[in-house]
Amino acid sequence: MKTTKLLWVLMLAAIFLVSCGDAWPNEEQEAYMDECINAAVTSGGGHLSWSVAEDYCECTLNKLMKKFSKPEDITTVAALEAIGDCAYTLE
Repeated sequence: MKTTKLLWVLMLAAIFLVSCGDAWPNEEQEAYMDECINAAVTSGGGHLSWSVAEDYCECTLNKLMKKFSKPEDITTVAALEAIGDCAYTLE
């Protein structure tokens, strides 16, 4: 259940990033982190601390930035892979 909610969090954050432009400037990275962390903490039902959410979102952001030079190139499959690769941060 927690993973499903976090999947939606990452997908929403990725969609937000896609709408922001064609590169990964600091402003977009910060916007991604803010959206992802807030959504993760909120959707976690109070079970996810801010620091855990921050680690998770930073991990997913780094994975996506390494794989894609532009946010609009993010695919659903890549987002799912980032979620899977970063799930260890939620333990």
